[in-house]
Amino acid sequence: MAPGQNLEGRVAIVTGGGSGIGFAIASELADRGARVVLASRKAANVEGAAERINELRPGAATAIPTHVGHPDELEKLVDLTLEKLGRLDIVVNNAGTNFYSGATADADLSVFDKTFEVNVRGPYVLSCLAIRRYMADHGGSILNIASVGGVKARPGRGIYAITKAALIFMTKQLAVEVGGKGIRVNAIAPGLVRTGFSEPLLNDEAFLKHVLSRTALGRIGTVAEIARVAAFVVSDDAAYMSGEVLVLDGAGY
Repeated sequence: MAPGQNLEGRVAIVTGGGSGIGFAIASELADRGARVVLASRKAANVEGAAERINELRPGAATAIPTHVGHPDELEKLVDLTLEKLGRLDIVVNNAGTNFYSGATADADLSVFDKTFEVNVRGPYVLSCLAIRRYMADHGGSILNIASVGGVKARPGRGIYAITKAALIFMTKQLAVEVGGKGIRVNAIAPGLVRTGFSEPLLNDEAFLKHVLSRTALGRIGTVAEIARVAAFVVSDDAAYMSGEVLVLDGAGY
């Protein structure tokens, strides 16, 4: 491992760390020496995920059940991380949800509000807490997991896409404001990746065929591919990168 890729001694919070992309990122960061705090709404999922990481890297993972839509739980997450591990160098805002897949104009306002609560307000609150309580004095790296839907408008899933576009702009805005404190803020915008979250889409043969026909690499992505890029972005190898959005969609068009 190159020196810039080594995360030894650093502490990372990964939301949505109980499965899918979040678990893959947490595992990759642990492989590189970081201690990782896995935060997810379902206690059983996140505790099981931490156990799987600790089986290979004893003591590397801590589970803190957290609903990212609840600011008080995010405050507790940061407080417990600092209390137990003494620092907070990396935040990966990965947790997300999608309640609605129909036409944007037909969405119920409650769906709009709930999707923003998890996909935008949660990352905003956690990022601000991390900045105020640790990173403003010590530096750090914040990585937001957005979506290709946030940069390329397509029919369907419009509310979800709007939240991811908001997350992307939040990335750029925070990067401009906190760079002077040694804090980097970046985003990754994955295309279609095989996870439990995407399973309904992958089971739609017509949809999958359409996506693959418009993807230069001719396949969907893997969580490991996203995780390796995430680990690079939060590492010292990307020390001069901030305010950027990396689209990982196999050259979709």
